Amino acid sequence: MPQPASAPPTEELLSATVEALADTLGLRDGETRDHCSRVVDLAGELGRRLGLTPAEQRDLAFAARVHDIGKVGVPDAILFKPGPLDQLEAELLREHSGWGADLVDRIPGLERVADIVRHHHERFDGKGYPDGLEADDTPLESRILAVADAYVAMHEDRPYRRALSPQGVASELRQGRARQFDPAVLDVLELV
Repeated sequence: MPQPASAPPTEELLSATVEALADTLGLRDGETRDHCSRVVDLAGELGRRLGLTPAEQRDLAFAARVHDIGKVGVPDAILFKPGPLDQLEAELLREHSGWGADLVDRIPGLERVADIVRHHHERFDGKGYPDGLEADDTPLESRILAVADAYVAMHEDRPYRRALSPQGVASELRQGRARQFDPAVLDVLELV
């Protein structure tokens, strides 16, 4: 006997699912969960300034909230290492965007969010990961998330470095213009 078609997930269910994933990340690493919360706010503002539709803004917010969920699979020795990562450690850490996308993609209704998560470490010049996409081949929401993620991360202390000054953050972002970061996204970010 054929199964009845299931109703599409509601907005409330999708939001609760994203929050459950974020809480899972928080159990693993509270600082990363807090980082993601800060990224949500900045990414949302950048998305509004760039004219994203309400549906695109929702997907961007969901993706920003769980963009680092794949880090649950990264060993503590790498995730919390106080110094530079060796090549193998860096390669393992780079897997987190694909792992996170795979987790999110299993949730009906979040397929677009999974795509944004997958590509948030692509670079404008095509030298990012996991797929080496460049410029407009990378979803706009992922390019926005890349800027918001970097901006917030540079303002935070990390196990391997202290937070940068506002001037240092602005300098790093300018140096990454059209290489790491989409110039159109940087143009709507108010730098010091």
